Amino acid sequence: MKKKISLSTQVIIAVILAVIAGLLLGEKMTFLAPVGNIFISLIKTLVIPLVFCSICGAVCNMQDMSRLRSVGGKVLILFIVTTSVAAAVGIAVSEVMHIGVGLDYSAELAEEVGEVPEVLEVILNMFPSNIVNSMAEGNNLQVIIFAVLLGCAIIVTGREAETFKRGINSLTSVLYSLTGIVMKFSPVGIFCLLGNAIGEHGQEVFSAIGSYIAAVYISCFIVLGFDIVLAKVFGKVGVKDFLKAAWPVAITAFTTRSSAGTLPVTMEKTLDDLNVSEEIAGFTLPLGATINMNGAALNMTAFGILAANACGVHLSPAQYAIAIFICTISGIGVPGVPSGGLVLNLLLLSTLGLPAGLLGLITGIDNLTDMICTATNVVGDMVSSVIVDNSEKKKIQGGMENV
Repeated sequence: MKKKISLSTQVIIAVILAVIAGLLLGEKMTFLAPVGNIFISLIKTLVIPLVFCSICGAVCNMQDMSRLRSVGGKVLILFIVTTSVAAAVGIAVSEVMHIGVGLDYSAELAEEVGEVPEVLEVILNMFPSNIVNSMAEGNNLQVIIFAVLLGCAIIVTGREAETFKRGINSLTSVLYSLTGIVMKFSPVGIFCLLGNAIGEHGQEVFSAIGSYIAAVYISCFIVLGFDIVLAKVFGKVGVKDFLKAAWPVAITAFTTRSSAGTLPVTMEKTLDDLNVSEEIAGFTLPLGATINMNGAALNMTAFGILAANACGVHLSPAQYAIAIFICTISGIGVPGVPSGGLVLNLLLLSTLGLPAGLLGLITGIDNLTDMICTATNVVGDMVSSVIVDNSEKKKIQGGMENV
């Protein structure tokens, strides 16, 4: 019986063939653009329902937090703050490196970018007045806000909402399966998209991809440095001790590219080497492997800057804020979605009003960036654990002194 070629191997082959064909055939490769556009359209069809169901399901499944309200609140705040910082670092590094400058995708903008909205207008536009219209118009921010609110409402309602909750989770599973079916065609879609990009823009594409990968790695190392400082200042863990514990975890995550798959190693090192209590580690680390996506957030913002620069679009502070918000909140739904990064990068592009065709630039090389991003994710989980554990120990000591 012949062994089937894995999808990831097929993608690598498609990338290599696209590069060769694009360089040899040049602009003749642009005839494949319609096939690539069909692949993008299939993904775009899934974005709104997939993100809505993933985020709503993830929020309403967090009912374990009722047992650890104090710990849960601290953990969530840490996850949101560190992910937002990571997303901001991705923006800063990418802007400094001018990634995407030199490419010209300005002709592909669906429409001219209008006037930059004021901050108050941006905030008001985040809240939907009609969720059906929001979904139909592809208003991603409003859909995400509604998904979070609905998930919270399901938790508050309790037992009476169990049937609805199961329905959301079932629909999410169906959408995951549908995404998996669409992704089986990704080698063909990637070949057409990347071949078309190289044929149309030439060797400038390689420079843009190289600078994007470099920006992601540099951003991840900056965030890892920030994590070490947090562990030292707020977790009271020595730099040497933390690095000794985090190193094998980061290497495992780097090679497996799976936060969940690295969890046994993360748990062992956090409990044994960092002396975090079993209660805190047992709650924080599995939750972090699910929703704490520092690396994924900075990866998304780096791609957002690449796309904006390639189109000659100068993002406003309000648009930067929106990008950080999208990347932070969307992290809740990333882990369970097949090729979730692809879906969420498309979500970011549509939110910023940038052409979906740019997705073809990075689709084939996500494995290279995913390795360092996953390592960044799991180290962030460890940092959150030691900070919360130190805070809870101080709280207990303070209570004993007051007795």
